[in-house]
Amino acid sequence: MEKRLDFKCSSCGEEFVFLNGVEKSSKDKDAINAAIVDYSESFKNEINEAINKEGFIEAIAMFHPKFCSKCNVIVQGISVSSVYKNGKISIIESECPYCSSELKKIDYKFLKCPNCKKGLLKVKEVD
Repeated sequence: MEKRLDFKCSSCGEEFVFLNGVEKSSKDKDAINAAIVDYSESFKNEINEAINKEGFIEAIAMFHPKFCSKCNVIVQGISVSSVYKNGKISIIESECPYCSSELKKIDYKFLKCPNCKKGLLKVKEVD
């Protein structure tokens, strides 16, 4: 089931919308590359290396909002699991699209607004 998280700052009113828990799978390498077009070159290169390995069956992408502590931004995070005929699975996590730093999971209950840094973000889950 596709879900969306809507965040709204209690102070400045800034709004952020992200996919959460959405899972998409594909065997089509062109579709996989189209889904990651907005991500960093190093992430795209890792994904392309994984989907071009011998025995590749399919890739499963899972979307979650993530936080970059260096840039102080919330971004759409993606984990891509590549499944192979021999039963192996490789998992590649996206990085910050601005600085390439590792992204952190978000604690939705106590998330301060990255815009004004004052208000807490109110979260609403939408199906």
